[in-house]
Amino acid sequence: MAANETVVTWGWGFLLGYVVLIAGLGYIGYRRTNSQDDYATARGGFGFLALAFAYAATVASGSTFLGIPALGYAVGFKAGYYAMIYPIGIYLGVLLVARITKKVGDRFGSQSVPDFLGDRFQSPTIRVLAATIGLFLLFYIMAQITAAGFVFEAILGLEYGVGIWVAGGLLLLYLTAGGSYADILTDAIQGAIMIAITILIVVMFATGWGLEGGAGAVNAALEPSMQWDVHFSSENATFANWWVILLLFIAHIGFTALPHLGNKFFAIKGNEYMKKFLTISAVIGITLPLMFLGGILAAAQDIQLQNPDAVIPTLFVQNLPPIVAAFLG
Repeated sequence: MAANETVVTWGWGFLLGYVVLIAGLGYIGYRRTNSQDDYATARGGFGFLALAFAYAATVASGSTFLGIPALGYAVGFKAGYYAMIYPIGIYLGVLLVARITKKVGDRFGSQSVPDFLGDRFQSPTIRVLAATIGLFLLFYIMAQITAAGFVFEAILGLEYGVGIWVAGGLLLLYLTAGGSYADILTDAIQGAIMIAITILIVVMFATGWGLEGGAGAVNAALEPSMQWDVHFSSENATFANWWVILLLFIAHIGFTALPHLGNKFFAIKGNEYMKKFLTISAVIGITLPLMFLGGILAAAQDIQLQNPDAVIPTLFVQNLPPIVAAFLG
């Protein structure tokens, strides 16, 4: 059996195991859900550690694990500015709003970010406006489903369109069954897996996996414009100059107000746990974007891709044993 066929076989086995896992988590969430408030917020239902992993995983999403490595594959080390600056902006925003969101949200029984804003400012208009803006989150969700479609295509051999439907179905399965409890439990497990994958990517990059000479060999194998001593690119507006790079920080400060992130603050047991939650989630959140190094390693190995967003699954398939590649994918 060819290696790629072996990856597909193992991939289907792991997918079946994952379906069983999220069905179980959905059932646990169902058992812990006794009210509409439980379903919407899991209020006070989690300690700092599980919620920190869940929050960091939600922030990172498909962009950090597929989009940012694809950027590294395309532009080289310059992608590190995006990867390492955006989480600083996000977690500064978390530092500014997490405590007040939890305190006021619990006082009024707010069940969403629009609810919180409407209650905080006693304004139905603000509530409606915030909810209307939240509808545009649909495009963000579509991006995450798209990311899953790429992974299913690379690991399971599914058609991209079929992969999207499978990913969407799995998402609906555990969210419908267990609400916020199931969502946070699933995200926490995903966060733990994501940090393990990131550590593996860093090790692969540092050792120059597939090359000879460690990280220096990776850098030397890149085109000159992609190497680590090149900071700007007149051909890429994102990295045109320092001012534009600074905007990456500024633009992400308000990211934490997104509805699927802001409502997670309601789930922590109390504000006394907030400092530990903030510290751990920030450390995890700043570590996960190191995934961009995987895209750089793939470029150094001259891995050819039809779609750069599939760079991490392809890197695993071409460099790791089939069972490991299937599990990590």
